[in-house]
Amino acid sequence: MTRQELKGLSLNELGELLRRQTTDITVIQNELLQQSIALIDEEIAQLPETGFTKEELFRAGYMGLLNAVHNIELARDQEFEYYARNLIKGELRQHVRSSVNVPLLPQWLEDLNRQLSTTVARLFRERNHLPTVEELAVVLNIAEAGITEILKARRPVGYIALDRKLRDADPQPVIDYDKIISKEPTPFPVQQRIRIAMALEQLADIQQLLAQNLFPYPETEEKTNRS
Repeated sequence: MTRQELKGLSLNELGELLRRQTTDITVIQNELLQQSIALIDEEIAQLPETGFTKEELFRAGYMGLLNAVHNIELARDQEFEYYARNLIKGELRQHVRSSVNVPLLPQWLEDLNRQLSTTVARLFRERNHLPTVEELAVVLNIAEAGITEILKARRPVGYIALDRKLRDADPQPVIDYDKIISKEPTPFPVQQRIRIAMALEQLADIQQLLAQNLFPYPETEEKTNRS
C-alpha cells in the first residue's frame, strides 16, 4: 500500500493491517507511529502535576508507543489504540515512580515480608482464622515489635504518588532494624542472619556498581526533577 492509502486508515485499522501484513511492515509501522504520536500528549494531559517536564514525560510515553507498534502481536485481541494507550500510561507511571528518590529496602527485608505473607496464608488454612501479630511472632520466632517493623516495609506503605503535591504526603516509614530479633533463644537467631545478609548485600552493591560501568548512561542524559 502507498503512504497516501495508509493515511486514510484509522489507528485501529492500521494496527489490524500490521497484524496481517507480511510485506511493507516497516512502512506500516512508521505510519502507525506517526499517526499515534497524539496519543502521548493525550495521556500526559490526563496526569496530575507530576513535577516532570512535558518533554521528559513525552520521551517516556514515546517508549511505550514504540513498544506497542513494534510488538503488535502482544496486543492479542485488543484494538491497537487501547493497547498503545495502556503501554504509554505504563511507561509514564514507571518513569515518575522510578525517578523519585526513595530509600531502597534491603533484599533480606523483602524476603522476610514474603515469609510473613506465606505464614499468614498457611495459618489461615490450618486454623481457619486470620492470625494476630502475637501468633505470627510465635510461629516465625520474631519478636512482636520486629513483626511491626517488617510490616512497615510492605511496598504499599511506601507507595509513590504521581502527583507532586501528594508525594509530599507519601508515607516515609523509618524501620528500626534493631527491633527485628528472635522472640525465643535459638542457636541461629534472626538478628545474626540479618547481619550476614547485610554484609552480603554490601558485596552485591560493589558488584552492581562495577556492572553499571559496563552500560553507563550517555553523558547527555538530562537530570530529572525529583522534587
